[in-house]
Amino acid sequence: MANFKTPVDTFVAMEYLHGRTLMSLMERAVGAIARVLKGTQMLTPAVQAQAAALLRNEVPAAWDSHWEGPEDPLQYVRSAHARLVAVEGLFQTAQKSGLQVRQPGKTAPHPQTCRYIKITSELHVSGQGFGKL
Repeated sequence: MANFKTPVDTFVAMEYLHGRTLMSLMERAVGAIARVLKGTQMLTPAVQAQAAALLRNEVPAAWDSHWEGPEDPLQYVRSAHARLVAVEGLFQTAQKSGLQVRQPGKTAPHPQTCRYIKITSELHVSGQGFGKL
């Protein structure tokens, strides 16, 4: 079993995974908008809603449901990025202390970590966070 030194290690790992999920969500949304503008992707209601919110200088609801940040979209993205960079340093320290978490780009924490903190290994992208066992 992973050697968790403190509950802070667990918190940092979950914040890191949540931050990566949020960044991925924003990257996919902006990419989809770009593809619609280029004509290589069909416009969907979700893409339209996110693009409309950005045109109104508002944070899309899909993003805001993951993290309540600044109301200005540019400040929101900058703040989310700064938050992820800050927690990434803490995450690397936590990994060195024995915490086993999957690397960036994965959708779920390491199974050993899940067993220890009693969560399912599936990350729910619906904004509900981790499901409990």
